[in-house]
Amino acid sequence: MTDAEFARRRGEIDRALERLRTAAREHRAAIEELLRLGHIRSRGVVGELGERIAAEYYGVDLAPASTPGYDLVTRDGRQIQVKTLRVTPENLRSSIAPMSGTYHRMLAIRLNEDYTPREAIEVPREVVEEYYGQGRLSWTKTLASDDRVRAISAEELLAGFNG
Repeated sequence: MTDAEFARRRGEIDRALERLRTAAREHRAAIEELLRLGHIRSRGVVGELGERIAAEYYGVDLAPASTPGYDLVTRDGRQIQVKTLRVTPENLRSSIAPMSGTYHRMLAIRLNEDYTPREAIEVPREVVEEYYGQGRLSWTKTLASDDRVRAISAEELLAGFNG
């Protein structure tokens, strides 16, 4: 590589790194704004957005922060544990953290890379336990196609969501 080629490449790398640093600052500022506005309660943006979408979907308020075992209670009294995954074109995430607590159903939500809802499944506790016991849960085709599991489209999730 010539000195000129090296200098050109180094300039391209420096510009790309500056764009990355700018994006990181903007990301942090957006999180701070969402916190200030009360739209999220912590810096765990993916989980917080999933819980907010779930509360709007069910038409209820979230349980107090750090309530053990569930994130919200539906109008008919079911305790819902919300699990949220953010996917990228390269990684359609499927692994869900271990489940515990007093929940009746799990609502697993997949968000696209830009934080928009992609899809969700609502899974009764007994199905979670049947498939996976107390270990890690995976959002597999087998689980999603189980007759006891309800698939929910992005459009359904957003029907009552105001952002």
